[in-house]
Amino acid sequence: MKKLFCIISFVIFVRSLALCQSKSELEIATGAIFFDQFGTSAQYDSYNGYTWQSDISFWKTFRTEKSIQPRIGIGYTFFWVLNIQNSSSPGTYISYIPIRFGLDYQLKNRKISFFSNISNYILATDKEPINEQKSFYSNLDLGIRIKTGKHWSLSLSSPITLLPMYYNEGITILTNPPSPEYDIWVENVGLMFGLKYRFD
Repeated sequence: MKKLFCIISFVIFVRSLALCQSKSELEIATGAIFFDQFGTSAQYDSYNGYTWQSDISFWKTFRTEKSIQPRIGIGYTFFWVLNIQNSSSPGTYISYIPIRFGLDYQLKNRKISFFSNISNYILATDKEPINEQKSFYSNLDLGIRIKTGKHWSLSLSSPITLLPMYYNEGITILTNPPSPEYDIWVENVGLMFGLKYRFD
């Protein structure tokens, strides 16, 4: 019953979007992302470190009469590993295919809007030879966008981890005495700067 309700809700949502006027947009974004800064595993130097993330995304934004504009997108993301302990060597790349669902919140000042995206990342390269890397992870991106021209806009956003890129549970380090059991939950934090072009 719950599954049927979800399917019906999704169909209604897609149908409502199909009735809206839509615009195509191309966005590039880049920024510094820090891993495993606050979790329990950060105390045991599991994946503490940082990378440089770059994205290119193609969006369809659905125009409505209200101040909230839904949008969907797909693209390509890669991380240039600068320093992540227990992971890839510095200078290597990790690639993902992101599928995004977003909402723009238009303010009365038409040049400024807030946005939120649920970004679901699917691993596009071979998994690293470690158990903790996942083939799928998810972030909630929160940010602000400023319109700089008829077609152009700039954005600043930060991710909040929903499902981690690296995860494992019940880990113990064999020291003397052994470390307490802990879970690896590698959150992403940082800042992303974006530039978007809207096709008319």
